[in-house]
Amino acid sequence: MGRRMKKKVFKLFYDFEKEEHWLNQMAQKGWAFKKYTPGCYTFESCDKGQYSYRIEFLKHGLKHEETKDYLQFLEETGITCVSSVSNWVYLRKAAEKGSFNLFSDIDSRILHYKRIKNLWIFFTTIEFVAVAANLILAGVTDDRSWINLSCGVILLPICILFARMTFRLIRKINQLESERLIRE
Repeated sequence: MGRRMKKKVFKLFYDFEKEEHWLNQMAQKGWAFKKYTPGCYTFESCDKGQYSYRIEFLKHGLKHEETKDYLQFLEETGITCVSSVSNWVYLRKAAEKGSFNLFSDIDSRILHYKRIKNLWIFFTTIEFVAVAANLILAGVTDDRSWINLSCGVILLPICILFARMTFRLIRKINQLESERLIRE
């Protein structure tokens, strides 16, 4: 077999489902995801559709015993951890080994979305405080108030983006909880 080609793609996502979809599209085009560093994806050529990918936000970091046990269990079922950043893991399974679903029931999906929602709430709160502090400082200081005003205005769209993601996750959680009630 010939030498595998490599490719780097610089891209940012704030929605893990869109990121997961994109990784699977790349695999369908013959690019196996190999590594992620913030904003940079590394791929290696592969057979088209050779792999399926899932992204999961773990409850604990990679060094936690529970996480190690979980990743070992996944490994035994043919799922490998390709890359990770903090509690986010990028998981891969050979397409020939069958379908690839991490969450077998609604409750586990709800818990996953709640963990991610809590992360977005944290980021949204930090951004909101930064926006508010800069706008307040711009209103009460005479010296260089334009700097604080500019910072507040620049941070506001980021805060809104984070809040949108939080509300999107809340809607998904509510939909899943409604679906669970219907099934019971």
